[in-house]
Amino acid sequence: NDDETNKLEHDLVVLESSALILYLDDEQPVSRTECGELFWHGNKSSSNNRWFDKSLQIIVAENGKCGLMSEHSMFDGMPTMKFIEYINAMTYEMAKDVASSSNWSDDAASFASDDV
Repeated sequence: NDDETNKLEHDLVVLESSALILYLDDEQPVSRTECGELFWHGNKSSSNNRWFDKSLQIIVAENGKCGLMSEHSMFDGMPTMKFIEYINAMTYEMAKDVASSSNWSDDAASFASDDV
């Protein structure tokens, strides 16, 4: 079908021109080994869901574990480290806000029960 072919070609252009890719994987790694395998090269069902030529790849597993993989020939490692530090700081601030809210237990229960 020409429409499907055109859409696929358009999607490939978008993927190939992106500065970074965010992967939302269905897997639920627990151990460091499982996380390493998933974040480094994909694992089980997600190995075909990686674009290794992207300078920055953010991988988020279904259970919330996340990792970052970088192909650093395009840029120095320091901007990547600053980006990671920023993500960590923002995550910490958001967690503090939730923990200090008067409805913390309600928020946590609501978050835990969401079917995402």
